[in-house]
Amino acid sequence: MTTPASTGGGSVYERAHHDFREWAAFFSSLWSGTRTHEIRRDDRKPAVNEGDTVTFHEWLPDARVATGRWVRAVVGHVTRPGTVGSNAIVPVGMIVFSIRELARSADRVPGDAT
Repeated sequence: MTTPASTGGGSVYERAHHDFREWAAFFSSLWSGTRTHEIRRDDRKPAVNEGDTVTFHEWLPDARVATGRWVRAVVGHVTRPGTVGSNAIVPVGMIVFSIRELARSADRVPGDAT
């Protein structure tokens, strides 16, 4: 969870962790490392921010089950609608963020309930 913490000269934020179900058709490019960005609805509480970690769980939507494969990454640059200095056109309600892989596994994440 992202929470402010007093530092005397301002505030810093503890970084949040987010779990996402990623349809198998899109997960393959994450697994191979060829995709280094994500496009999502900007509906997370707390919001996805630079420095947060994310775990993408491969999901079979028709079977409504996780395969057990996952990729964990750290969030880099975040672009939202109206981001100053951005030439990107991001629809209202969406978010685009870069990711850098930290780990991956074909086993379930301990404590994962997906």
